[in-house]
Amino acid sequence: MGFRRFFHFSGRAGRGEFWLAAVKASILTSLVGFAFHLFGWSVHGLHPAAIRLDGGGMTGFYAPTLAADSTADLVLSLFWLACILPAGIRRRHDRGDWGWDLVLIAAFNLIAKASHGFVGGGGIAEGLAFVILVSNLEMLVLLGFLPGERGGNAFGPDRQAESRAALDRAISA
Repeated sequence: MGFRRFFHFSGRAGRGEFWLAAVKASILTSLVGFAFHLFGWSVHGLHPAAIRLDGGGMTGFYAPTLAADSTADLVLSLFWLACILPAGIRRRHDRGDWGWDLVLIAAFNLIAKASHGFVGGGGIAEGLAFVILVSNLEMLVLLGFLPGERGGNAFGPDRQAESRAALDRAISA
């Protein structure tokens, strides 16, 4: 799979196509994060351009404001999501499900990430983190590990039917 179906939401995607899209999204997001680093826009707290070296040692750190740091992190999250969401929705289609639950979980993740600096510590932040962790683990299992429906479904024909038939013939012979 090249980038031909990278941003298509219709049809079905097998587990291999989903994992390949996840790897591509991660590589592209890393490249964008590296570009942020080159331009001095910190992604995760430490602004490397602001480290002072005095006498061969590191003497000071400057962490940018939470707003700038959260903005860069949110931009990278949006970019990664834009890359992986179409494959995730096609993967849900392969399992015979609609992709709206995946869109809602992604939106909840983004809202939680955007409000991270405003929520503060304590029970609310821990509760959000727990809900996000559980929903993300559920989607990881559903999308990445469980097989799709055999045969055609409402979202299209089974793209692996021929390979399964050939494997079944080889096993029974």
